[in-house]
This record gives sequence, structure tokens and C-alpha cells, in this order.
Amino acid sequence: MTKSSADKRRQFLKAERQKFLKLSEHNERQFIANSAWKALLNEETVGGKLVLIDPTEVFCDEGVCSIYDDETSLYFDDNHASTLGFER
Repeated sequence: MTKSSADKRRQFLKAERQKFLKLSEHNERQFIANSAWKALLNEETVGGKLVLIDPTEVFCDEGVCSIYDDETSLYFDDNHASTLGFER
């Protein structure tokens, strides 16, 4: 009996569940990008048309930011949330 690809994926994600990024490291990585966006929010030229969405509270808790949940990867690459990650 062979495992389905979905079963293999779940097994892989369960084994990799312990992978995470420390919240402090996440904040360090985001500081430069967030600073640039926050500066734009303060520009009069933006005219209130820019909204900054920071998903930190959704992806991070207890000092860590999860990379995987029980079913899927939360990221498309090392910097961008996956479609399923954004459904969280």
C-alpha cells in the first residue's frame, strides 16, 4: 500500500512543524521594509490611499512565527505568505 501525495505532504509538514522563526528575528527582518512603508503612510501625497497590513499577529505567537501548520506551508517563499497562509 502506497501513501497518497496528500498523506506524504501531511507527514512531511508534521515532521517539519518545529521549524519556525523567532519573533525577534522576524521583527529585525521586517524593520527596513516596515520603515519604508510607514514613511509612505505619513506622506501627504498618499492621501489616505495606502493601508499597511501587518500579519505578524496572525503568524506569530509566544515569541515564534510558524512556517507550517498541520496542513500546509504558510509561506510561498522565505518572505511572502502563501495563499493558504493568508486564509489563516
